[in-house]
Amino acid sequence: MFLNNKYEEAAFEFNNLKDISKGNDYFFKSSFFLALSLYKSDKFEKSLNEVNFLLKEKLNYNLTSDVLYLSGLLHLKKNNIKFGLKNFLEIYKDYNYSKKYLPALCEIINIYIAENKLNEAAKFILILKKNYPDSEQYNNFKNLIDLSNFKNEEIVYSENNSSLKNDELQRIKTDLTLSIDNIKSEVKLYYIQLAYLSNYENALLMVDNFKRKKINDVFISKTKSNSSGNVFYRIVIGPFFDKKESKKRSEELKKNSIDNIVMELVKKND
Repeated sequence: MFLNNKYEEAAFEFNNLKDISKGNDYFFKSSFFLALSLYKSDKFEKSLNEVNFLLKEKLNYNLTSDVLYLSGLLHLKKNNIKFGLKNFLEIYKDYNYSKKYLPALCEIINIYIAENKLNEAAKFILILKKNYPDSEQYNNFKNLIDLSNFKNEEIVYSENNSSLKNDELQRIKTDLTLSIDNIKSEVKLYYIQLAYLSNYENALLMVDNFKRKKINDVFISKTKSNSSGNVFYRIVIGPFFDKKESKKRSEELKKNSIDNIVMELVKKND
């Protein structure tokens, strides 16, 4: 019935399935498809109640991203733009391997364009370009905003790294600063650096190691030093849109004996 667009009948069936599947794996899936059927039949309040119930539970990776995405859509329907954006940004941050990552990026871009926050929209269009350069979604967005002023991104040093030794801080600060000329800040974001390597194969191995530790949002950022011309590979997490959020994540990692530093991302005009 769901596939035949008979969403009210589907909601009834999924509600029954939910009732008889308590205590097994189908319970939460039934609850999600009940919420989705209610959403499709324009019963947004009931759907959101079901979604809010699910968000309090410990769900698997893909189901969590599905629920967050539906939650975002429901908040948009109710004109709660702030909460909808928060849901989509959570998918972007923590569920980049889920099937909802791409549509969440698109929703984020649409929200920022609607709010005339073109700097933020451009940032996510470039993320879309990086991850899905041949996608229909990127082709649809790329001509909406002039991206020429957002081509260059560099990670620069942030002062709040007192956990490192002074000489190590100075080395990192000097290295990062030398790779940047005439910085003009447009948008500030925050990244957490977990490692800084000269060998790409070692960087790949380290990323795999972190992912085995359930740090799934880690990735490699390639950097070329203007002073030496050498290429380095940073293992980073981010971006974070709030400095406090990045520091909180940094402290969580340190509690698990994972050394890191917080850095600031600056977009600059050519």
